[in-house]
Amino acid sequence: MNCRYFACPNCRLYSDAGYRWAYWRLEHPGVVRLGEGVDVDAVMSRTEYWNPSEEERSDWLCERILPTVHWFLGEHRGHGIVYIEEEHLYAEESIYHNWSEVEAAT
Repeated sequence: MNCRYFACPNCRLYSDAGYRWAYWRLEHPGVVRLGEGVDVDAVMSRTEYWNPSEEERSDWLCERILPTVHWFLGEHRGHGIVYIEEEHLYAEESIYHNWSEVEAAT
């Protein structure tokens, strides 16, 4: 499985969606689909994604990934955000080639 990202085509920026966390909490239940536009409200209301249980918590997820995704989705809400995987970022023929990752939210 490749890493998963939210990408803003207007700003050519992307944010790590949380790898397998995003897969199981968003992609697997059908909230998002690879290569397609994102319903930001559906992601923002997905409690299972934003609130990991005590045993699933990690500094990486709770202090870096989720706050950054939350900021990114809010900031780029009206820009046609898409959900992509890592290979899209490195394929030269991809529209996502040579984009920049946003810094972690603080």
